[in-house]
Amino acid sequence: MASKTEHSSISSEMLQRGNKLQDDIKRNIDAVTKMVVDLTQNVNDGVYDTVKGISLLDLKNSTYLSYMSNLMYTTLLKLSGESLVAHHSIDRLIEQRVVFERLSPYERKLKHQIEKYLKADKGDPEATSSKKTEETAGLSVTAFAVGNCESEDEKQDDEDAGSKLSADGESNFRYRVPKVSQNKFPEDSDRNEKTAAARRRVLNSVMMQDALYEHSTDPDVIHNSNALQRRAQKKRDEIQRYEEENLTRIQVSKKDRALMKETNTAGQMHGELLGFCDVSLLNGGGGGDSSFKKRKRSS
Repeated sequence: MASKTEHSSISSEMLQRGNKLQDDIKRNIDAVTKMVVDLTQNVNDGVYDTVKGISLLDLKNSTYLSYMSNLMYTTLLKLSGESLVAHHSIDRLIEQRVVFERLSPYERKLKHQIEKYLKADKGDPEATSSKKTEETAGLSVTAFAVGNCESEDEKQDDEDAGSKLSADGESNFRYRVPKVSQNKFPEDSDRNEKTAAARRRVLNSVMMQDALYEHSTDPDVIHNSNALQRRAQKKRDEIQRYEEENLTRIQVSKKDRALMKETNTAGQMHGELLGFCDVSLLNGGGGGDSSFKKRKRSS
C-alpha cells in the first residue's frame, strides 16, 4: 500500500514538472516565432544594409544560431532512435565548425576595436569626464577603424593641446602615433612554410636519422676534415645559397678567398702524393714538368 502511495506521489510530481516544462517550451516558441517574424520583416523592409556584405559579428551570430539549431535537431534525432549516417544535419554542423575556425583569427585581430566600440557605446563613467568623451559614445564603427584608434587619455591630451593656439593661429601640440596599427592576417603560404620547416626539423633530428639509418641502403660516408675545412665549406655553402636565392654575385674579400682556398691538409694531399700520374714525389723529385723546363732552358 505504501509503495502505491509513493508511486502516485512521484507520478504527480513528474506530471507537474512536465506541465511546467511544456508551458516553458510554448513561451519560448512564441518568443522565437515573434523574433523570426520581426527579423524577416526588417529584412524585407531593407532595414539591414547588406549591399556590401554583412559584418563579422553578424556572420558569427547567424552561424552560432544555425549551429545551435542543427545541434538540437541532431539531438532530437538521436533521442528518436533515427540513424545519423550521411544525414544532412551532420554536414551542416561540420561546415559551421569550419566557419568558426576561420573566423577566430579575424576576431582576434579586431578584438581591440570591438572592445573600444562597446566601451564607447556603454558610456563608461571615466569616458564621460569631458565633452569630447561624451560625444564619442555616439560615434559609428568607422571611427574606430584600424589605424585610427587612440586611447582616451591621448584624445584628451590632443584636445587640450589643440585648444592652445599660438599667436599666428597654429596649434602647438605634438603628434602622437596611434598604438593600434594594421595587423597582417595569416596567409596559407605562411602556414605552408611553417609546416615545411617543422617537417625539416623532424627529419633532420638525431632520433629520426638513427631510425632511418637501419632501413637505408646508402653507403656510409666518412668525412675526413678538420675545423678549418668545415669552416671554409660552411662559408662556401652560405655564399652559394645566398647567390642562388637572390640571383646575384657576392664580392668575396681577399681574406675570405684565402680562407676558402687554404684547405689542403693531409687528408686532401693523398691524391697528389699517391696519384698514379706522377710518382716522382715519393723519391723527392720535382715532378714531371722538370724535363720540359730543362729542354726549354737548353734550347
